[in-house]
Amino acid sequence: MDAIQVTNDEVVKVRKYFKVKEDDIKRDVRIIIEWIRQQQHLPDIDDENFIERCLLRNKFRVEQTKQKLDGYCTLRGVHLNMFEDWKSIIPSRELTTTLPLPKLTPNLERVIVWKLRSSDPNDYDIISIVKYNLLLFEVLIRNDYAVGDRFVADFTGHTAATIARNNPLIISKFLSLYQGAYSGRFVGCDFINAPPFINLLLSILKKLLPSKLYGRIRIHKDLKSFHKVVPKECLPRDYGGDLDTVENLIVKWDKVFEHNQPIFEKNLRMLSNENLRLGTNKDNSDMFGVAGTFKKLNLD
Repeated sequence: MDAIQVTNDEVVKVRKYFKVKEDDIKRDVRIIIEWIRQQQHLPDIDDENFIERCLLRNKFRVEQTKQKLDGYCTLRGVHLNMFEDWKSIIPSRELTTTLPLPKLTPNLERVIVWKLRSSDPNDYDIISIVKYNLLLFEVLIRNDYAVGDRFVADFTGHTAATIARNNPLIISKFLSLYQGAYSGRFVGCDFINAPPFINLLLSILKKLLPSKLYGRIRIHKDLKSFHKVVPKECLPRDYGGDLDTVENLIVKWDKVFEHNQPIFEKNLRMLSNENLRLGTNKDNSDMFGVAGTFKKLNLD
């Protein structure tokens, strides 16, 4: 997959990072497939590639992966409105860019850039941004092989008006889906070109994020500081890097989304049937922390 690249050597290094061997992974994948077959409320999931990546995003912990696969089928059903109009999403035409960069960092992290394409506050639609990001993670959870996600928020073009349009409830839903459905592994977020009024957004995030994750946010005063975290060889020219520009890289994702249309169609119907679930119904915050804040989620 040209849009994101993972070499065989990097796969080996990621497995070594988590201290797992290929035979152990295959065994655990079989265990999870058999477990899924025994869950009446869950659809058939026998994609070994997908399950391995779910294991990866859960540190290869079998029981945690089971819970997150349940969450993948359950939470997306709870928030079906967040997946409406997915066929109309074309990455290069979105007014806010979300771009996974093609190369893993030396720390085996996937860098994901957030950047405005329009500074008009009327163009800033947090719901559209979330819908696009969720579809992006439908791709990443099946194709990436990284130890975690490092987000880079470029605030060029932001105004107090655009920051104010970040609805905490919608952000909370995204964070719950990111972690509870897509097994998100948030290793850090780097703010660059941050305006003086960045405290408006920080105050929102502080209420939503556990203190451990909030502490992983860094504000960089310049690119020199940023390059200490993400080296130039992993960055687009826009940020003093060696890769192509953000505008050219995002076009590759148009082809990825086009190619994945049948896969999206199939996967977005892969939902739980809560009428068949044995025991307590799990379509609420008890399991995933959907109601209220993201702080209820169990992260590490």
